Amino acid sequence: MQIELQIDGNSYIDIKDEEGATLEESATFKEESTFELDFSDEEYVKVNIGNTSVVTLYFNGEEIDYPVDNAHQHIIFDKQP
Repeated sequence: MQIELQIDGNSYIDIKDEEGATLEESATFKEESTFELDFSDEEYVKVNIGNTSVVTLYFNGEEIDYPVDNAHQHIIFDKQP
């Protein structure tokens, strides 16, 4: 699982596994940042985004549309058998 985050403003990001263990430390961003993260060894990844209006999310190179129109969202990526 490859996850890329393009952040263009003030947002909170937190990434955890299925048991709630932190995979990527929580952080608040206030300026432009881009992160590429490799979670190939994980079966489940939960991305908590505090301000989706300034975050573009990519999964394995494809832009993800947010499922609802809320500023704060939890996006779950789960490998299927």
